[in-house]
Amino acid sequence: MMNVVFTGPAAFGNQVVYRRVLEEACEKRGNIRVQKSVNADTNFLVASRIDTVKAQRAVESGIAVLDYEDFIGKFLAGIEFANAGEPHPIVDKFPKFGSLEEADIL
Repeated sequence: MMNVVFTGPAAFGNQVVYRRVLEEACEKRGNIRVQKSVNADTNFLVASRIDTVKAQRAVESGIAVLDYEDFIGKFLAGIEFANAGEPHPIVDKFPKFGSLEEADIL
């Protein structure tokens, strides 16, 4: 069982996905448990930004930090997500901070 925590808006490319939709997709996969907060059992923090306190603490604790696009591509591939709308041009505009391989070495 893999444990993940989501933080920040799930906006990537030209798509926004509601967090509850991501949680349901993880449940369907059956091997991904969504946690409310980062703890010793957390495998990944899925974040929209890496410059937050939560992301930095995860990195300091040895927990890999992924962006939403990488997480979905790696662990939820093949699942269709309803688009929750267009990303906000300012609030949901985050630089891509690395791939899965780069996140593993943070």
